[in-house]
Amino acid sequence: MRKAILATHAYNTCPIPATWCEMDHVHPWAIHHSTKLDDIARACDHHNRDRAKNAHNYRAQRRSDGRWHITSVTQRYRS
Repeated sequence: MRKAILATHAYNTCPIPATWCEMDHVHPWAIHHSTKLDDIARACDHHNRDRAKNAHNYRAQRRSDGRWHITSVTQRYRS
């Protein structure tokens, strides 16, 4: 399954290379209990875990080429 996923990070604003990313269930596994190739995206460990805890802060959209693009719907500022 890992080989079938396109080697691009679903969070295009994240500086972590896709080759260092994990597999992220776009539709939460804890709710759906399934792993389908169409519902997998690459995400760094931070984004993968943060989206699992704060799903309401993210929006997932499928691009025309079939890849997932995940964006934050909230602005985060560091002081």
